[in-house]
This record gives sequence, structure tokens and C-alpha cells, in this order.
Amino acid sequence: MGGAERYVRETARELGARGVESLLFYDVNVTPDPHPVMQAPFGGVFPIVDLARQLRELAPDVVYVHQLASLSAQRALLDSPAPVVRFFHDHRLFCLREHKYTVLGKEPCTKPVGAVCYPCLGFVGRSESWPGVKLASLRSLRAEQALSRRHHAFVVGSRYMAGHVVAHGFERERVHVIPLYAQVPPAPQPPVTREEDLLLFAGQLTAGKGLDVLFQALARTTRPCRLAVVGQGRQEAGLRA
Repeated sequence: MGGAERYVRETARELGARGVESLLFYDVNVTPDPHPVMQAPFGGVFPIVDLARQLRELAPDVVYVHQLASLSAQRALLDSPAPVVRFFHDHRLFCLREHKYTVLGKEPCTKPVGAVCYPCLGFVGRSESWPGVKLASLRSLRAEQALSRRHHAFVVGSRYMAGHVVAHGFERERVHVIPLYAQVPPAPQPPVTREEDLLLFAGQLTAGKGLDVLFQALARTTRPCRLAVVGQGRQEAGLRA
């Protein structure tokens, strides 16, 4: 249950309040059993078995895709008579390392995926199994991009992300920037004592979340402020130091 899952769940709940029924399909290789809290706002929850057949039988009005890497599933989506809208949550489809920053120096990268990824060592990634590294294929990434370009529309959370998507050959007219939203409490809450100049960071303690950049920025500010960090991750020890 991370930020992406909460975004999908809360969107389904908001749509349900407006009379829209949502069905959830999930990849058993990624999520063997969705948490009951995740399932709650959906009218049905199904593992992906034969996606093309499932879509034909359920006949949805719109198919919304979030984090689906299977090429066979992508082809099944193209056979669906319903329009397909894909949300780009991160840079997985636009970087061999998935994070869009260089291996050496951790500098942000804005270049399209290509031969430049090899001097960057972008094809080398972390793996939980021995020997601890995995190699990414530029060919398979481009194959997935080609299938994704054929979808009806694309949603991103920022203009910055839209620029990356367009740079990889996606039509700008079909890319829609919809900023991520926050839930508004349904009723007035008890008054909270607020501290001046207190910043809050909430997220995984990994390089891709940019906490190290925030540290550098705070070191340069002339106005005293405090930072509260909420999260865990494999880089916690280094960030604490």
C-alpha cells in the first residue's frame, strides 16, 4: 500500500460516489493478493488470466492502465474495443534504470532512451537474487513503448513528466497533465497547533525520491527551518548521516 495504490483506490472511491462502477484487474506476479482496503471501492476484483477475453466479457466503457509491463497484456489492451487510457506513474518506460538519473553523480537525465544509456551504465540494475544485478534490454523497452503509443490517451501528474513522454514519440495532443490531488476532510477537524517553518517529507528513503536534493537546498537557505522525515528505505543510514 504505497502512494500509487492509494491514488488508484481513492480515485475509484471518488468515481463510485458519482455513480461510476470500477473493476480492478491485477497481475498476480506483482500483487498475489490485494489488501482488503485496496479492494473496498471496486465492484469486482480479478487476477489477470486472459485479459483479452476478460475485457470482451465485461465490456468496460474505458480501460485505465497503471503499471502494466507485460507485452502480452499490452497487446490484449489493443484488441479491446474500449478506449485505453494509460497513467505514467514513473520513468520505468523511459529509462533502463527506471529512475531517470545517472548512475555516476546521480544527475537528472532528460535524454530519450537510446545509445546514451550504455555509457551511463543505465542497463545495469539492482536485483534481489544472486549476483545482485540485472541487465535491462533496450529492445524490450522500445517494444513496450511502441505498443503503448497506440493507446487512446495518456495521463501524467506534471508538465515535467509530459515532456519526457513527448520526447519518446508520444503525441502531445493525447498527453493530459492532471496534477495529483489530496483528500479534503469531510468535516471540520479539531484545531491543530502549527509550527512555523516546519517542512514534512513523506516517502521511501531512496535516491529517486530526492530527499538528498532537499538536504542540499536546505543547507543553502538563509531562513531557519526544520524538517521532519517520515519513511523507510535502503538508503536510510546514509541519509541519516
